[in-house]
Amino acid sequence: MWYKKLLDYCGKGVSFNPLHYLGAIAIFFLWLLLASGIYLFIFYSIGEPYESVRRMTEVQWYAGGIMRSVHRYSADGLILTAILHLIRVFWTGRYRHWRWPAWVSGLALLIAIWVTGIIGYWLVWDLRAQLIAQMTARFLDFLPIFGEPLAMSFTTDKLVTGLFFFMALFIHLFIPVFLFLILWVHVMRISKPVITPPVAVAVITGISVLVLSIVKPAVSLLPAASDKMLTSISFDWFYLFFYPVINDLPEWGAWGLMTIGLAVLAGMPWYGRSKRPEAAGIIAENCTGCSQCFKDCPYDAIHMRPRTDDKSYELEAVVMENRCASCGICVGSCSFDGVIMPDLGGNEDIVGEIRKILKDVKRGGEPVILGMGCSFGATASSMIRFITLPCIGMIHPSWIGTALDAGADGVVISGCQMGDCHYRLGNKWLEERLSRERAPVLNGSVDRSKVRLFWFSAGQSDKLISEVLKFQEELKGSAGLHDRRRTLKNDRTFKFGWRTAIAPLVILIPSVLLLYFSDAPYTFSNTEDSMLKLSIRHLSKRVAECDEFTKLNMEADRYREQLKNTDRARMKLNGIEGCSRDRYGVYVELFIDNEKSIGKLYEAGGLQNDGPSFVYEEFMVSPGTHRVEVKLRDSGDTDRFDYSFAKVLQFEKGVINVIGFDERKGVLALNVQPVVN
Repeated sequence: MWYKKLLDYCGKGVSFNPLHYLGAIAIFFLWLLLASGIYLFIFYSIGEPYESVRRMTEVQWYAGGIMRSVHRYSADGLILTAILHLIRVFWTGRYRHWRWPAWVSGLALLIAIWVTGIIGYWLVWDLRAQLIAQMTARFLDFLPIFGEPLAMSFTTDKLVTGLFFFMALFIHLFIPVFLFLILWVHVMRISKPVITPPVAVAVITGISVLVLSIVKPAVSLLPAASDKMLTSISFDWFYLFFYPVINDLPEWGAWGLMTIGLAVLAGMPWYGRSKRPEAAGIIAENCTGCSQCFKDCPYDAIHMRPRTDDKSYELEAVVMENRCASCGICVGSCSFDGVIMPDLGGNEDIVGEIRKILKDVKRGGEPVILGMGCSFGATASSMIRFITLPCIGMIHPSWIGTALDAGADGVVISGCQMGDCHYRLGNKWLEERLSRERAPVLNGSVDRSKVRLFWFSAGQSDKLISEVLKFQEELKGSAGLHDRRRTLKNDRTFKFGWRTAIAPLVILIPSVLLLYFSDAPYTFSNTEDSMLKLSIRHLSKRVAECDEFTKLNMEADRYREQLKNTDRARMKLNGIEGCSRDRYGVYVELFIDNEKSIGKLYEAGGLQNDGPSFVYEEFMVSPGTHRVEVKLRDSGDTDRFDYSFAKVLQFEKGVINVIGFDERKGVLALNVQPVVN
């Protein structure tokens, strides 16, 4: 049937299981983000961010609206698949020793994705974006690296200018460039990395994103308004999951939790790891420089260099020990006994072990079967003689002929499931060797009916034993001995069955998660509350009064007079240089209904304590009428306050009142716009 041929083509003969391609699916989402992002960039305006996004979503819904939704759901899909990829790598133990650069760079990728996603939300500049920006600013203000609190930049709408959106857009576009650089580091120690999923998986993934975009398009909330509180919000948990933590914990607690979490994750490759097996070694006198081991190594741990001895061959292989996984695949690649594994030996050692095992076998009524498998796959050692290797890719095809010549009635080879080899390519390379598609090939004189090749995971040993029992029965009745055309390669052509039928569901399940958790509700504060903000930028008085301008004029007059009377003169600036620039801190007290809410000293900014003091505080207030009194001292006189504000204010539900300092009038005032440099 035509649809079966289409699916067979799309699958390229490999498993439809998307769990085998999580990293490739994440990269596929990156391409979707790039394509949709370019389209959105064309129509986005930093001068009117909210309106430009609204026009794309509503007026141009058939193109811009769908592209925006594709961008949104692709971003969520990227973070979801990246996290699932990380979990799977951890679960399978594929992050230690030689794999640590991929693990650490993978965490860096997650952080870069997370940051650029958060900044992407700012560009919409609706109420959700405003809340995220304000919470981010408060979170970053905990670090003592910003002279002026970032949160003050969002006190009024007029402070959020096009410059803010220009910087946000620049960072949003720049981080993906940095992200692709990290991605290169992520795969640079891997040969032939899988960066594209099978066509069938890519098509189903793309269709899922498109359906989500149509069923539940991404839309904006109301435009941002600095005088409005946002207490309950539809929330993207894939990117904004940490904001409830920021909301519920003090800043030091949120920073501590994030720092400890990242440190623990980054250090995972070094916690309690076992001793690393010794790296493979090259027997130089046996190496012919054929480069097959170089081609087959999954981690680019072998390179070829010009010959350093008197052999007639042009090249020789060299192992980079820090990259070597000790998988033994290079042993199976070499036909000249040129590679050795220090812990297991080389080709001759394994051949000797095979002959020894079969020599000691007591002949009886049961067929003699020799099993060979990897240490991460299924085993049948409880019923047949079984040789366990680091990876099934270590098997040299000649070992099969050796086993049959040494008295085995049959050979069973078992490795990890195809597409899920612990060492990435071992099962693929062995399959191609035995089907004579890759060197070294299986000898044509080997009776293929006496060989069985299975792909089972470690949890499927019962299935392997069942297949071995069937093989024994075949050998007893010589059922398979006459079929010399029997292929060793697993039948991986398309067969429409229940596994294929549920494969799309494996992708649709995350789609349901995207549908809900990309827009799930969350309440940040009591919906009945209102808020009072203190947002003050004030230059306090100097500790020691010193007029540099007057002193400089006096010294200039003295210099001119001296120069008039003599031919030589010299200015003395010591007095000016010694003029102290220190300023007093600003001390503020706040009373709400005659109850003291704060009494705090805010030190002067600048490296020499000569800059303005910054006051930024938030207070939740119940709706109604409240008497608010603010007192401010900017001098050394502790017996009095220099400025004061006292009024009865009406607080409405969800409304923010701001008390600032009006530098032009020199008074504390309500809803004044602070001057921010």
